[in-house]
Amino acid sequence: MTHPPIQVEGAILRSTSPRDLDTLRDLFADPGVHEQWGGRALTDEELLAKYVGHRAPVVECFLVEVNQAPVGFIQFHRAENGLEGGGISLVLHPVVRGRGLGSAVALGMVDHLRRTLDWNRITVDPDVSNPRGVNFWRRVGFKDERLVESDPDRPSFWLMVWPPG
Repeated sequence: MTHPPIQVEGAILRSTSPRDLDTLRDLFADPGVHEQWGGRALTDEELLAKYVGHRAPVVECFLVEVNQAPVGFIQFHRAENGLEGGGISLVLHPVVRGRGLGSAVALGMVDHLRRTLDWNRITVDPDVSNPRGVNFWRRVGFKDERLVESDPDRPSFWLMVWPPG
């Protein structure tokens, strides 16, 4: 599924497709990007399998573009039950961090999911070992729901929820 571009303050969120492989490869090869997104550069096979639209409509992926230049990536995934909403993940290139862009992108996606897809529950799950990410999501308005330390597939993480309750 390809969404029309989503306009947020200062950026456009554009659905990814297989033609974005080179762009995604460059983005996820940057250590400042992959340090908290898998810890290593992703292979072309991983990028093609996960981030160019092949998992839609369960997972929808977008490049974050400023002045038509890709500076980040955001995705949303539907909850397994399909009724309660789902989660979002965001990563920005280090050169654009600290300028309010991340907040604009995150809040723009929250607005899109609530308004367009009628989601009533949106979550994020930053790793405890990523204090910058945890603090970012808290600043944006997500609230801690619980600390998850028992997932065998990943390190401890915070399950955070929107809307603040």
